[in-house]
Order: sequence, then C-alpha cells, then structure tokens
Amino acid sequence: MAEYIVGANGKLGRTLLKYVKGIPLVRRRCNLKGERIVDFRNLFLEDATKIYHVAGSLTNPHANIEITEAVIDAVPEECKIIYASSVSVYGKKLKEPANESTPVAPDSAYAQSKLECEKMLLKRGNCAILRLGPLYGEEFEDFFKFLALIEKGKAFIVGDGSNKVPFTAAEDVCKVFKKAESGLYVLAGDPLTQKEIIEYAAHLLNAPKPKHLPYLVALLLAKTKGWSKEHIDVLYHDRVFDCSKAKRELGFRPIPLKKGIEKMVKKYKERPL
Repeated sequence: MAEYIVGANGKLGRTLLKYVKGIPLVRRRCNLKGERIVDFRNLFLEDATKIYHVAGSLTNPHANIEITEAVIDAVPEECKIIYASSVSVYGKKLKEPANESTPVAPDSAYAQSKLECEKMLLKRGNCAILRLGPLYGEEFEDFFKFLALIEKGKAFIVGDGSNKVPFTAAEDVCKVFKKAESGLYVLAGDPLTQKEIIEYAAHLLNAPKPKHLPYLVALLLAKTKGWSKEHIDVLYHDRVFDCSKAKRELGFRPIPLKKGIEKMVKKYKERPL
C-alpha cells in the first residue's frame, strides 16, 4: 500500500513534499528523494491508496486532461485522489466572493482544462478537489522575477490598482492536503489590493513606487518581459473568495498577505546574485 505524488517536480509539488510522504512520480530524473521514473502513458499503480495530483500546465492545457485520465486509469477504485484544481474555473470577473457553490465560468484554455479534470474525478468518485488561489512561495520563480523588476523600478501597476488580488501561500495549502478526504474546497489567501501589494514590496525593497499603466498597454509590455496574458489578468481583475468551508473543515489558515510578502522579500534578498 502506497501514497504517490503526481507533479512532484513542479512548484507546488516540491512544496508539498515538505508536508506529505508520498512517492514522487516523475518523467525523468529530478533528484527528488525516493522518486520513481514512470511513463504516464503506461501508468499502473495497483498498490496506490492515495494520490496527490498536483500536476498542471498553463502552456499545455491538454496535458492536464491527459495526465488526469492516466491517473484515474492507473489506480484501484478504493484509492483516494486529492486534486489541485484552481480558482481560475470561476473566471476573472466575480461580482461577489466565490465559494464552492458559485457557478463556474472558465475564461481560458487552462481554466477549462482544470474544470474538465474536476468533472472526470467527480464522475469517478472517492476524491477531494481543492480549488487553489494564485500561488506564491519559495519554489515560484515568477515572484522572485517580479520582485527584481520592482527593485529595479521596472514594475508597474495595472489600471488604478484598487482591485483585490488573492495571492495564496503554497505552504498554507500544502498543510491541509493530508486532511482533505472528499468533497470540494476553495483555498485562497485573504486579499489585498494590487496597489497595496506592489507598493508594499517596493517599500521593503527601498524601490521607487511603480507607475500605473492601462490594461492594454500592460498586455503589450508584458510580452517583452516574458509574461503571459494570464499573469496580467491575475494582477488586474478583482477577485475575492469565501474559504470558510476550508477553514472550518480542514483548518485552513492563510498567512496575512503582508507577512507573506515580507517572507518572500527576505528570501529574495538572501538569494545569490
């Protein structure tokens, strides 16, 4: 009998390894402790009792569906599957705080793929689905790159910056993965406005306050910095989530976002040049 982690070499997976003892399943050698190199096209895990499925790709959404199908086919019916989905299934334009009963409205190929994976898992049963907010943490290199832009005075605020952004500490969600047995949960951080987030990081870095850019200009500039439309949309749109179910049933306790920013800036300053 064994527990496995699918997507163990990803950003969330590497964080999850600090909190669960599952066997990492990888496509190629990644130097993870106890890793097992597998071919997901011919996956067979007859001894599996629990799968932590945290694999996900923004750039190849179809792969999200393929790997989920492979996992479902590879494990026995009694195996629990804990799936890392995304709040992206609700879309970017929320009129009120979204919870587990809020209608979904995916507005990107990535979001649609996550929703399709949810449907497959719910049809199978014996699963828990965790809809995660936009994640940050030590393994998330994009955030260190953004801090570097802020420090150099090259970052910007999209629009007036009054929209709320629910950045979520990866460590906070990983702490509750073992407690999730079944059902659907929303796990997102308590938000701050985009302006508060970026200006606070600039303050901690002794950097100038970032300038404001219109949304369409920000999209054009983002391409020169290697960012996707998804990156800009996460920053620009106003989204708040009601995580009371996860707090009540899983003990989810998101770190205050300012504390999270402080931790990230500290780690950023400690990194080698």
